[in-house]
Amino acid sequence: VNDRCYGPLMSCHAFELLLTRIEAMANEPNNPEFDLIISVMLRVLDNCGPKGISHLMERLGLLPWICSLILGRRILQCYRKRSDVINLLNLIMDKCPQSSGEDVLLAVRGVPEALIEQHVSELGDSIDLDPHRTSEAVVRLLENVSTYRASIADDSFVGIMKPGPAASFLAEFDKNDHASSKVLMYLCRLRILVDESEANGALQFCFAIFRALQQLVSPNSSICAASMRCIIRVGSLCPSTIQQNDALKKRAVEVRPLCSRWVESRMAWEEFSALSLLTFTSES
Repeated sequence: VNDRCYGPLMSCHAFELLLTRIEAMANEPNNPEFDLIISVMLRVLDNCGPKGISHLMERLGLLPWICSLILGRRILQCYRKRSDVINLLNLIMDKCPQSSGEDVLLAVRGVPEALIEQHVSELGDSIDLDPHRTSEAVVRLLENVSTYRASIADDSFVGIMKPGPAASFLAEFDKNDHASSKVLMYLCRLRILVDESEANGALQFCFAIFRALQQLVSPNSSICAASMRCIIRVGSLCPSTIQQNDALKKRAVEVRPLCSRWVESRMAWEEFSALSLLTFTSES
C-alpha cells in the first residue's frame, strides 16, 4: 500500500472503525483479532503519507487516544503482547511533527512511568508474553520522550515515579551499557516520590544508580552529574536512611574517582558527601 490508498480508507472511516473495535475488545482478553488490528495500524502509519498522518493526528487524535488506553490500563490488561502496543505508540510519536512538541509531551505525560511500573510489577508472572521485547520498547519510548523534552525548557513535563519500580527497571539493564545509560539518564531526571513507606525503595534506587554508574563503558559529565543530583534529591527526602547506611557510603566512595573527572559531577558528589555525613579521606 502507499499514500494513495489512504483516501479510500478515510472516505469509508476505516481507521475510526479500527479504533472503535480496539476499545470494544478491551473486555475480551487475548482476542487474536488484536494482532491483526495492531499490524494493520502499523502498516497504515508507515505508508499513509503526510496527508494521512495529518488526518490521523489532527482529526482523529491518535496519540492521545492510545495514551488514554495505556493510562487506563485497559489495553494492557487484555492484550499480552505489550511490546506491540508500545511500538505502536513509538511509531505514532515518530510520525508527529517536531513542531508539536508540547502537545506530544502533554499527551504522553505519565505514560512511560505507568508502563515501567506495570512492567516491573508483572516480572515473573508470565502475563506479558515477551517481557524482554517490552523493556526494549520502553527504552525506545524513553528516548522519544527525552528528545522532545530536550527542545522544551519546561519542568512541568517531567514525570513522577516511586523509587522502587525505578530501581527494579534500572536493574534490568545491568549488563547492557547502551540501554542502561539511556534509562539511567531518564530516571535521574524524574521527580521521585518518597514517603516513609518508600524509604527502602529509595535506598535500593540509590544503590541501582551507583551500580549503573560503575558499569558504564563511556561515562560523561552529564550522566554522572545527573545521577549524583538524583541521589541527592532522593536522599534529602529520607536523610536518616542515607546517613545510617554504610554500604551506600562505600559505594559513594567507589564512584568518587569517576565523578572527580568533571567539575559539575565532582561538586554534586561533594554535596552528597555533606548530605550523607560521609567522612572521606585519601586512605578510604
